[in-house]
Amino acid sequence: MERPREKLLHSGPAALSNTELIAILLGSGTQKIPLMAICDQLIGVIDNQANRLVEMTIERLCEIKGIGQVKAIILAAAIELGKRAVDQSGQPLLLETFDQVSAFLSPYLPRQESAGYFLVTCNNRKELLATQEIAFGNDGPPSVQLIIKAALAAGAAEIILCRAAFELSNKYLNEESAFIIQLEAVACMMSIGMRGLVII
Repeated sequence: MERPREKLLHSGPAALSNTELIAILLGSGTQKIPLMAICDQLIGVIDNQANRLVEMTIERLCEIKGIGQVKAIILAAAIELGKRAVDQSGQPLLLETFDQVSAFLSPYLPRQESAGYFLVTCNNRKELLATQEIAFGNDGPPSVQLIIKAALAAGAAEIILCRAAFELSNKYLNEESAFIIQLEAVACMMSIGMRGLVII
C-alpha cells in the first residue's frame, strides 16, 4: 500500500484523505501509539470535517493520545497557514456559476478515481463555506446520508458535487445518475439547494 508521502508525490495533495494529510504533518507516532491510530483519533474528534480543525486549540490537540505539545504546535501552524491562505483577500469566494466552481476546484481535483468527489458547500449568497473530499463507495457512489450530513455540518444553503472527468463504467454512470437524483430530492427535503454534478 502506498504511503501518504509517496502518494502525494505521485498523485498530488488533493488525492490524499484527511487522515493521510494529517499523517504527513505529524510524521511519526509514539512508542505506544502508531501514527495512523493517532490520526484516526483526531479524525474522529473532528468527524472527518477538515473545517473543524480551525476550532482546535493547542490544548485541545494535546488531549488526543499521542499528540504532544510539539505535534500540536505543528498542526496549529498548518491550520493557521490554511486560514491565512483562505482569508488573504479579505473577501468571501463567490461561486455563482459552474465556470467559477471549475476554476476554483481544478487545481485540487485528483487525477485518479480513488479520490472520488469534492463536495462544495455555499451559503445563501453563493459564497463558499467549505469543501470536502468524498470517496467513491466500495461498489458505487457514496451514500446520500454522508453528503447531507456534511452539508448540514457546514451550515450549507446550497451544495455542488464535483469530480474529475474520469472514465467510468456504464454501470457506475447509471448508478451515479440515480444517486444525483436521490441526492437532489433529499437535499430539497432538507431545504438545501442542489446545483447538481459538475464534471471538471
